[in-house]
Amino acid sequence: AAAAKKSSNALNLLGILLLENEETGKAEEAFRKALDIKESAFTLRNLAQVCIRKDDIPAAIAYMSRCCAISVMREYAEEYIALLVSEGMHDEAWTYYDSLPDELKDNKRVWQETLPAALSLKKIDFLDKVYSKEPTTVREGNRVYSDGYFEYQAMLEARETGASLDQTLIRKHQEEDTIPYYADFRQG
Repeated sequence: AAAAKKSSNALNLLGILLLENEETGKAEEAFRKALDIKESAFTLRNLAQVCIRKDDIPAAIAYMSRCCAISVMREYAEEYIALLVSEGMHDEAWTYYDSLPDELKDNKRVWQETLPAALSLKKIDFLDKVYSKEPTTVREGNRVYSDGYFEYQAMLEARETGASLDQTLIRKHQEEDTIPYYADFRQG
C-alpha cells in the first residue's frame, strides 16, 4: 500500500510539472494513472485543473465536486466555489458553502469566493457578516468586494425603505461613495 501511495504521489507531482510546462495531455495521463492507483482529492483537483485548461468546465466541476466530497479543505472549497461562481452557478455555490463546517463558513478567504453568489442571491445575513469585518487578502483592483459593498448598501436601503433594488439604487450608492477605506480595493 505504501509503494502504491508513493507511486500515486509521484505521478501527481509529475503531472503538476507537466502541467506547468503546458504539456496538458501528458499531465492528464499522469493524473489519470495516479487516480487508477488511488482516488484522492489532490488527484481529482489536478484533473479539474486539466479540464479547465481544456475548457471542459462541466468535467472540471464534476472533478471538484468529487474532490470536495473526499476532503473538506479550505483551498479546495475556495477553488470549487470560485469555479461554480465563474460559471454563474450561484445557487450551487451557495448550497456548497452552506454545507461546509462552521470553521470554513467563517473563513474570510472562503467568504471572498462566495461573495458573488451571496450578492446574487441576496443573502443579507452573510453580507452583514462579510462587510462588518475587514477583508483578508483582496488584491488591489479586485472590484468584486468593493462593487459588492455598494450593492449591499442598496439592498439594505431597499429593505429599510421598501424601494426597488435596481441599478439606479446601486448607482446612487456608488455615486455617494461612502465605502469604508478597508473595503475599497478599486484602483484610481
